[in-house]
Amino acid sequence: MTPPEDPHFERIRRWITLGIALFAVLGFLALSLGLWLNRFDPELTTLVVTNLPTIIGLPFAAIAAFIVVAVFRQNEAPLEFEVVGFKLKGAAGELVLWIACFLAIVVSIRLLWKY
Repeated sequence: MTPPEDPHFERIRRWITLGIALFAVLGFLALSLGLWLNRFDPELTTLVVTNLPTIIGLPFAAIAAFIVVAVFRQNEAPLEFEVVGFKLKGAAGELVLWIACFLAIVVSIRLLWKY
């Protein structure tokens, strides 16, 4: 059993992850606003319409995966799992979880996008 972490550290970690998530969401909104303000540019409109899953979907997928891993973290124990001989724990486990969430969202966007 792992010793309990410092509550002050946990509070700081939560505020930092919330700040990163809010910063990412604000960046995504700034990207969307920039695209909206330049919607009458024919070249940009063609580029955005043909590549919407890439321009809007991938940043949203990265933000959503980060929120799933960092903000909605429920247990205080380090994340541990074993895959094909690799044993991952702590930050490495969270990184692999982020990659899995990101790829799942990207594959969903790809499967649901109609051309």
